[in-house]
Amino acid sequence: MQGRPPRAFIRAFEKVLPGDGRRWLRGLLLLEAGAVALREFDTAHVVAEVMSESEPGLIYDVTGSRAGGWECNCMDHQTRGGREQCKHIRAVKMVYLAVAGKGVKTDG
Repeated sequence: MQGRPPRAFIRAFEKVLPGDGRRWLRGLLLLEAGAVALREFDTAHVVAEVMSESEPGLIYDVTGSRAGGWECNCMDHQTRGGREQCKHIRAVKMVYLAVAGKGVKTDG
């Protein structure tokens, strides 16, 4: 199957994912769609832009560091007070940790 899976498939799959697996899946789909652009990158930090899935032209700013501080200006991250990482952070984090050579930890 080429292209993005049908929305009904994604929603059905999300229902069986444990915990925050849904945000990891959504982050992976953002990567697959080419929605992530790294603006600054080194082994200590990353600055990226992530295109919105639902609002064309809207771009979210994501910053992160190896020390663990991650921020996004999307409503999901802001309304949770930064306690949980949104799909935009998850997408950038997957790229950052993979490229930095540390793999991806799914706990936080």
